[in-house]
Amino acid sequence: MKSRLARLLNVGGQQVHLLVHLFFLQTFITGISFVFFGWADPVQATILWQATQVHLWQWITSLWGVGLIFVTVANTVCVYTRSLKWGKPVTMMGFALWLYAAVMYAATGFWFQFFVPATINMLFWAWWYVTVSRFVHERTD
Repeated sequence: MKSRLARLLNVGGQQVHLLVHLFFLQTFITGISFVFFGWADPVQATILWQATQVHLWQWITSLWGVGLIFVTVANTVCVYTRSLKWGKPVTMMGFALWLYAAVMYAATGFWFQFFVPATINMLFWAWWYVTVSRFVHERTD
């Protein structure tokens, strides 16, 4: 167990910052909430859920949650296996998912939510897109 955790935190002699894993965890928990607990009042009270339900369709937030779960799991596997094959496209998808949230927040005029959760997560995924190749490398075998 210790070697597996060390493999996620120390990649090729470079330390993967703990905040990377915390952003992965936050994205994963948000995805779990929207996919499996969409019926719950705390999830339905979120601005993103309500804005999507009014302007689009309710199932889009569940699809958004599935995307968040996929992105988190794929990025964790990418870091663990050191494979860049899916690193860049999946990271781009993470950015796009949070861009959707930002657009919904901006369209409904909720600027705090636009700047705090959505923009911060978009900045993280943009940064991770640029730096993911430092931690994982294209396989030559």
